[in-house]
Amino acid sequence: MPSPRFLLSRRSALRLLATSAVASMTLSGCSTADTSTTVSQPDADLPAAREAIALTRAGIALITATTARHPALRGELASLLAMHHAHLRRLRTLDASGTPATPATKPVPAAADAALTRVRTAESARATRLDALALAAHSGGFARMLGAMAAAVDQHLAVLPR
Repeated sequence: MPSPRFLLSRRSALRLLATSAVASMTLSGCSTADTSTTVSQPDADLPAAREAIALTRAGIALITATTARHPALRGELASLLAMHHAHLRRLRTLDASGTPATPATKPVPAAADAALTRVRTAESARATRLDALALAAHSGGFARMLGAMAAAVDQHLAVLPR
């Protein structure tokens, strides 16, 4: 007589896998709580928060100046501008010490393609600096937020026309 085989349904296997993953994270001290909305920022990160605010405000100023000079680029830069405004709102929750003056920008190039190249170059540098700030952050939540902001800039750059 053949021995009975232990058959596990697909749903049971997935449930077992998920349960074991949660158990291993719990035993190793990892948290399954969603910390994406909570940023505990120690005073040590305040200079980085202020720099991130300045970087974001510079991005807003550049895009605003570029679209004022080249209205045809408004559609292409609208989501990038909206992203910067969202980032600024989030960053201001970390440092409500006041609103500095609007950063000065260089004159926008007369040619639209040159203006777009300038935006692309500045945004690439902004993403790189946000990555560096994330790596140096003391708070894990703050580091994740800065890393996510840098990734968002990179995603917008990936779809920005050349």
